[in-house]
Amino acid sequence: MRIVGDAVYDQDRWLPQIALGANYHSTADIGGIPKALGASRASGYDLYAAATKVFLGALCGRNVLVDATVTSSDVNQLGLLGAGGAVGRTWRASGTGGVWLADRVLVAAEYRAKRGALQAPVEGDAHDVFIAFAPSKHLSIVAAYVDLGPAAGQGLERGPYLSLSGTF
Repeated sequence: MRIVGDAVYDQDRWLPQIALGANYHSTADIGGIPKALGASRASGYDLYAAATKVFLGALCGRNVLVDATVTSSDVNQLGLLGAGGAVGRTWRASGTGGVWLADRVLVAAEYRAKRGALQAPVEGDAHDVFIAFAPSKHLSIVAAYVDLGPAAGQGLERGPYLSLSGTF
């Protein structure tokens, strides 16, 4: 929920757009790997505050997106491995920086810290780089390279990602 500011239209103000939100996460199989790694519950939630600003024409005439988010979370591996564990609710940071190459094409990078609440293995932070193309207001295509860090003792989890999203 947007609380104050406008990321695009408040160019004459230093204040970014500030939003508060929540995400609910649930894992269907808490009894298997999540429980063995120390998760204590199947579900949990994130509470977050995000500050976002778009700077028009800021980089060689291109628009620039900057976002910083702080999250209070009790979920493991971004919600994939249940919630709870050896560490209680923690605060973590994430951020995004991007540049519009054209009106409908954004290239960006993201970083997201993870909790590290499981007994083993260590949860590494996640990051990605992506290109998003929106040929219309009803269609978007995103291609990314994602690195989720170590996940569930399987070593590094990384690879390509492709999303096609449409609305009517």
